[in-house]
Amino acid sequence: MAACAIAKTNADEFIEVDAAGLARDSKKKARVLYQWLDANYAQGSKSIKTLKDSINDSNAHASLIYATNVFEAGRKQHTVRFFDFEDKFVVQSELWKIGSAAIRLVDLFFGVNLDHHGFVPCDDFDAQFKVLIERDKRLQSEVMASERYQGIMNGAAKNP
Repeated sequence: MAACAIAKTNADEFIEVDAAGLARDSKKKARVLYQWLDANYAQGSKSIKTLKDSINDSNAHASLIYATNVFEAGRKQHTVRFFDFEDKFVVQSELWKIGSAAIRLVDLFFGVNLDHHGFVPCDDFDAQFKVLIERDKRLQSEVMASERYQGIMNGAAKNP
């Protein structure tokens, strides 16, 4: 929706006002805006949809598998932690995914902005953004080259 707001500045395109005069989200209007984004910025829109699906398929919602991040069952003792178990690989890969998600969003926002001029970027935005993209690619390569990642992928290939 934020990307649409760069091009479409009329609040009536985003919200409905109820009988009490309160602004309400409108699923119907959101659907129209997402269709506009798909039609006009297909690559960026698809990238964000893929990201949202990945988040929804992982830990965005409570599940038995996600619960294992805070619950450890033993023969004589069970442990429930307030914070997740600290796992360097998981922390690094999650931080990379967060950074990569931010890059996708910024790329979409600036793509829409090129056509609609909703904001003025800093003078050296392109150079700074290229540096971030290169860092993202390097971090992705590091995560994907790790033994842990390779083991996960090899296991997934054996058990599709």
